[in-house]
Amino acid sequence: MNILNDLKNYYSSMQEIELLTNDLKHYKSFYKDLESITGVNQKKISFIIEKLNNQLEKAGNALKRTTEFLDRINDPELRVILILRYAHGLTVKETAEQLGCSQETIYLKSRKIKEVISK
Repeated sequence: MNILNDLKNYYSSMQEIELLTNDLKHYKSFYKDLESITGVNQKKISFIIEKLNNQLEKAGNALKRTTEFLDRINDPELRVILILRYAHGLTVKETAEQLGCSQETIYLKSRKIKEVISK
């Protein structure tokens, strides 16, 4: 089930990257005209950049492992269910609604996913 953690970590890291990128934009524009406190600006920006780089590395590693795993799944519907259920955290009902199928189909496909993961 390590792949599920990789998938969750990837999407979590991507959300963190988006937040950090927004923070970085905010601090760069906010301190742009305040040259008298450049030191504070640089420290905060450096901190955000360091966190951003760490999240990018974490996301990149998780993405590589996840992509390698997903490439081994021949059934595209299994891949979509895996992403919806385990990366986006959708329930069986929500996943079934998104894909326009029954909840039973999602349960059956989820069992297949667990079989593939356990190999």
